[in-house]
Amino acid sequence: MKLERIISVVIGAAAFGFAHGLITGESLRATFTPDPLIRPWFTNSTGSVAFTAALVAIAGFAYALAAADRRGAMTRGVTVGVGAIAAMLAVMVRFGIGNLGPIVFAVGGAILLAAGTAGGGLAATMKRA
Repeated sequence: MKLERIISVVIGAAAFGFAHGLITGESLRATFTPDPLIRPWFTNSTGSVAFTAALVAIAGFAYALAAADRRGAMTRGVTVGVGAIAAMLAVMVRFGIGNLGPIVFAVGGAILLAAGTAGGGLAATMKRA
């Protein structure tokens, strides 16, 4: 059971890291953050938020599908969201939290947790009781 949660957290962190890499990378940076003076971040534009949340939800859904029951699927989805929050916090600490850090952490954390939970919840609805 503990290994399952660790795997969920790692999957969530990887999903956030992948999304962050794409948003800040050359290929999608201009799409999500067209102003070169703004540092790309997943809460800086609606598209970035939707893209990151979608990747976390897909990761939560994909991992939750392998759960044995509904409760396991929900647990996996929530812990994928927690992993994404941990990765977000690591990136925030790495680049400097700044004055708006607590607000970004609260709003971003809520979005990521909701996305992971939504993915797990969707997978849970596909399971039998």
